[in-house]
Amino acid sequence: MVMGRGFFSSFKLRFVFFAGASFFFIFGCGDNTKSGGSGRNVELVFWNTMSGLEAESLSTILDEFMAKNQGIKVVTEQVPFFQAQARFEQTAKAGIVPDVFRADRFWVTNFINSKLIEPLEESSNSRELSDILPAAREVVEKNGKIWGFPHTVDCLALFYNKNHFNEVRVTPPDDFDGFKKVSHSLTDRSKGRYGFFMNPDGWWFEPFFLGFGGRYFDGN
Repeated sequence: MVMGRGFFSSFKLRFVFFAGASFFFIFGCGDNTKSGGSGRNVELVFWNTMSGLEAESLSTILDEFMAKNQGIKVVTEQVPFFQAQARFEQTAKAGIVPDVFRADRFWVTNFINSKLIEPLEESSNSRELSDILPAAREVVEKNGKIWGFPHTVDCLALFYNKNHFNEVRVTPPDDFDGFKKVSHSLTDRSKGRYGFFMNPDGWWFEPFFLGFGGRYFDGN
């Protein structure tokens, strides 16, 4: 994710995390700390751009985290992914930001150029940085500096139903020519069964599209 610095000199973000393939979290420096008794209670506002099962899983993780860390309360605010970049840029320039922000890694260059974020202090984060996979580190390293921590690393895979394969006596294919042939063999419309199903969303479509040389735009 990314560490940020606000548009105004008085505003600074403390930490930001990149989601491995696409997203990152940002942690603000606003003082949301509330003293209580002899200890300190901290309330963190988290802008979350996850949805569906991801958001449900995160909620469970946060509950477990707060149960183990009684002095920390995380308040989640759901922010629509396609509105999050503009919203962050607008509020950051006004000096108002969440403590934690999950954002897309492709937004980072604009954040850097607009001076809304700043690099991590590598010396104080050396243990975490040393444990980052090289491929993931490349995502968060720009201009020779580290701008955040990977949040996720995507590992793509296809799952298959062994029973269906055994029924028509086919084996998992080795290439996409075989994939096409096996998919046809597995299709039985009378049973409402099709050889291949893919979530109709760009994230699932792009590996096929880009993998076969497809591009959204040509050189012009």
